[in-house]
Amino acid sequence: MSKGKTSAGAASTHSRPAKDEQARTAHLRRQQLELLALQATRSPFAIFIAVGFVTYIAWGEVPLPLVVLWAGALAAVLITRMAYALRLLRADPADAQPALNRMAWFAFANGAVTGASMPLFFHVLSFEGQILLTMVLVCWSAGGVSTAAAYARAYYAFVIPTLLPAAAVWALTEPPQHIVLALVIVMIGLIQMFFVRDSERVVRKSFAIRNDYERLLNANDTQPEGTARQRGRTE
Repeated sequence: MSKGKTSAGAASTHSRPAKDEQARTAHLRRQQLELLALQATRSPFAIFIAVGFVTYIAWGEVPLPLVVLWAGALAAVLITRMAYALRLLRADPADAQPALNRMAWFAFANGAVTGASMPLFFHVLSFEGQILLTMVLVCWSAGGVSTAAAYARAYYAFVIPTLLPAAAVWALTEPPQHIVLALVIVMIGLIQMFFVRDSERVVRKSFAIRNDYERLLNANDTQPEGTARQRGRTE
């Protein structure tokens, strides 16, 4: 009988750290989701300014219905994502991972529509317009580093479809020296991905420090009064 109790106690002791780790991971995911959703409610205002720059570059060279169609598709993605993010901020789901996955898909849709501006507009623009459009997209993708710093996967889903079409269009354009520009665009995207990866690591470490600190405070608050008094005497 005593052996059975001992084995049951050991099993519960081993399972407790696993449960604590699961709870900590779930809490981290909720924190990441909250930060990501909060940025999703703010970033559209800056993105609409970038859309204005693209419209200015394309004005008079790209057919207006095509520009309006592109801008409308992007606005639909952003408004839908904002509505979903606001609902998340009000609901605070217990399991945040499915919502994080959906936010990553929204980021992919955002990047796909943003990056589509290159194959749609590039060949009817002047050379100066092509350069300006490329610069806007590169700066646009760089701004996404701060908005997705809490969850790097969302940024990966955004930056790849944003910059890859730009690199492909330049690589397929005469003269062949444009391949160098395509490689530069790819390198910039990779560097930005490294930045957002490190930013997420900082978020994780700061969360771990705060979580450990809160656990210590809770342990001190819940310990028996006699134990705390005895500890005070020894100090």
